[in-house]
Amino acid sequence: MTPRLLLSLGLFVLAGCSSSVVRNKDTYQMEVKLMSEFSRQQGDLLTTWIGEQCTCTPVPTQAFSTPLCQKSAETVVLAQARVPWHAQMMLLNARIVDQDPGEAPTPPAPTSLCPAPKGTK
Repeated sequence: MTPRLLLSLGLFVLAGCSSSVVRNKDTYQMEVKLMSEFSRQQGDLLTTWIGEQCTCTPVPTQAFSTPLCQKSAETVVLAQARVPWHAQMMLLNARIVDQDPGEAPTPPAPTSLCPAPKGTK
């Protein structure tokens, strides 16, 4: 390799990419908002499905009766707890907002979505 080629490659590597990759802040904010809304709507639908299709074993060792119901509940509580946090972190990383959302929240137990036993309210 010639010295000129090595110098060019070295400068290219050192220069790197620009510090900002968001081309249009309004578009990015709308994408984050849309992602959050889709997650909320899917969570609502899945919560309804859990209420209609799943049962839980009684207290004190409350648990969902099927692995699919358990996994569905885990997904819902995780999304409900973390999607708003991730949306804020995405905006922070894009330098659209300045406030750090802090540590990711801990989701509640999946069994918090256990439906009431049939015939009760």
